[in-house]
Amino acid sequence: HGSHSAQPVLCRAGPGTGKTWMIKQTLFLLATRLGGDGAGEGVRLVPFVVYVQRVVRLLSELGEEPASLLANPEGMMRWYISHEFADNKDFLTMLLLAYDLRALVILVDGVDEAAGMRDLVEAFVHYELVTSGNRLVVTSRPEGVDMEDYKRTFVVMNLLELSQEQQRNVIQ
Repeated sequence: HGSHSAQPVLCRAGPGTGKTWMIKQTLFLLATRLGGDGAGEGVRLVPFVVYVQRVVRLLSELGEEPASLLANPEGMMRWYISHEFADNKDFLTMLLLAYDLRALVILVDGVDEAAGMRDLVEAFVHYELVTSGNRLVVTSRPEGVDMEDYKRTFVVMNLLELSQEQQRNVIQ
């Protein structure tokens, strides 16, 4: 039926714990696995990172009214993709098509970094990205999200800090 059952994931961790590194590693691993010959038949999934700081900066630079973007049937995600990749029409078209086909794996990094636009970003995540039918992973510091909003829909994972020994192993 063209549908899938994938629950969105919230990954919470303290500052400097590796949330952004995890997003970058996830992007790399997904791109490697989903782009190879073993990716299977049908529509291939496309991993895509949304950096919340970049969304907030774009909104400020372009003077867009965030509430109107959320109310727009085209949605904020299409707005973001269109502005972020305006210079690369082929990539832009591919991302918008993947979004419409529910073939994006959307990795949202730093919900807690929205500063004064936290409510906007939360609405973007809950009312647009979750309902889009695309697979979704969101990262935040624990204090950056209201767990009541996430615990009904999201699988919540808490990243633990690396021990001193684990940090040494990574450095080596």
